[in-house]
Amino acid sequence: MSKVHKGVDRITLSMIATRSRSLLDDRIMASADLIRLNRERSIARTLDRFSGWATSIPTTGSSQNVGETISHIAKPLRSMSFEERRLFIDQGHKLISNVNHVIALQTDAIAGMWRHVHQANYDGRPEHEALDGKWFVFKDGWAYREGFITKGDGFIEEIEEMPAMAPFCRCWMSYSRGLRTVPVSLLT
Repeated sequence: MSKVHKGVDRITLSMIATRSRSLLDDRIMASADLIRLNRERSIARTLDRFSGWATSIPTTGSSQNVGETISHIAKPLRSMSFEERRLFIDQGHKLISNVNHVIALQTDAIAGMWRHVHQANYDGRPEHEALDGKWFVFKDGWAYREGFITKGDGFIEEIEEMPAMAPFCRCWMSYSRGLRTVPVSLLT
């Protein structure tokens, strides 16, 4: 929490204002709905494969190898755990990003620095790598409103795709709340 929200002490859900809490609840429900939807799709795909196999058996019996048939039907079941795991990881990143954004709004953050994951074997998006280290400002933040900081590399509200919102994106935003925690180039 401290690397994302510099200068903010421990935050509990009870400290989040009612207005922000409903926003957070909406984002949590959207993530949960997507997980549920993808799980239902995986089950439906498995049932479709079984149904297709079951209706294609001739009345005289099947000349197909039983092992191949079992393998064909079980294939989506074996891969489901991997798909679900990837989905849960991806949705977890999205949820964490949304929670961090709500906390940043609630605690009067003034700016955020885009952070890209620098990890071996992580194939990041070039456009996200280009944003790494760039500072974005809250348009309605007190520091910009009072003229203490420039807009930096842009406004957070105008970012088309926030960190972690693209499929399997692991970028994140490190938020700042004070003038001492932003680069000098951002100050007016």
